[in-house]
Amino acid sequence: MVVLTEPDGKTLHAAVQQTLYLVDPRGGSLTIEADGGSGGSGGIGRPNGHDGSNGSDGRNGFDGSPGRGGSITVTYDPQAKPFLGTIHLSNRNGPPPLFREVPVAAPW
Repeated sequence: MVVLTEPDGKTLHAAVQQTLYLVDPRGGSLTIEADGGSGGSGGIGRPNGHDGSNGSDGRNGFDGSPGRGGSITVTYDPQAKPFLGTIHLSNRNGPPPLFREVPVAAPW
């Protein structure tokens, strides 16, 4: 969703991004990825060694958790239902993809 705001914080406009694709049913495919990013790296160990005989450094911090995947909604015409297997979806750690069957008027 895209939200545009004025400097005083009032919302001007909110819109959901929609992209349409045609997939060739005779061998085409479509891959949609909405995977989250990787987690941050761990920090440097502490404490450092002291003068005299040096001590060992502390253990490094743990890496951050990976980001959550985005939501995916697939809207398809009932006549396209047999070809849903040509669409490959990936949104690791995200919500399950939603499939909506909606009749679409012919474009011509």
